[in-house]
Amino acid sequence: VSQSRYITLKKDKVFFESGSMKGDLQVSGSLEDIEAAKPTDKIKCNIIFEKASFEKTVGRVLYNSFDTSLPSYGLPLHIKSENGKVSLVTCDSICVAMLKQKIKSFPDVDTVFPGSALLHIVKSLKSDEVKVGVSDNMFRVVAAGYSIYHPLGVYEMIDVEAYLRDEVGSDDKFEMVCKFDVESFSKAMASALDINKLAKANNIVEVNFAKGMITYRNDVSNVDVSFPVIEH
Repeated sequence: VSQSRYITLKKDKVFFESGSMKGDLQVSGSLEDIEAAKPTDKIKCNIIFEKASFEKTVGRVLYNSFDTSLPSYGLPLHIKSENGKVSLVTCDSICVAMLKQKIKSFPDVDTVFPGSALLHIVKSLKSDEVKVGVSDNMFRVVAAGYSIYHPLGVYEMIDVEAYLRDEVGSDDKFEMVCKFDVESFSKAMASALDINKLAKANNIVEVNFAKGMITYRNDVSNVDVSFPVIEH
């Protein structure tokens, strides 16, 4: 990073220059807009958790979404906790992920957050403990001397437990049962997807669980990557 930096505000854009880099950013709103968006009622921060534990738990369920229809706040995160029994659900129009586990120190809560935004805020605060409060349309994060307000957003969540129970709960609804090591499968998939850098059109991914093989092909290349199958 160059020692000489320049930032200029002109109308609704910020122009910047630092060494060999320069560009501009759109300003999303004025100071008056930000002040007007603050909640009139004080949000009490009554949810307290350890930052490291929160990052680890939430980071397991928030995936990298390819859904372009997601709101700008990113993936939603439904946090439901009662007596240490925690359920985390996130979804877009393509995928759903759910994590259930017991965390004694986790506070009781039942709220849908903009999960990507919440995780980003928590990660950026250098504090061992984080406090969160919720109102009807905003949440507040307090830690390390900062007090951050963020809109909750509006999301349509999926009742994953009901779906699992009603749609895939009986054995006769499964066409296949396959057990494999998640880390090995993820590495194999990542290796196969690297071919995407060579061509952007007509990309096809085939996963053969019986053979433990991932095939990725497009107009210019074909790649086969194997992964170990424990049971099929």
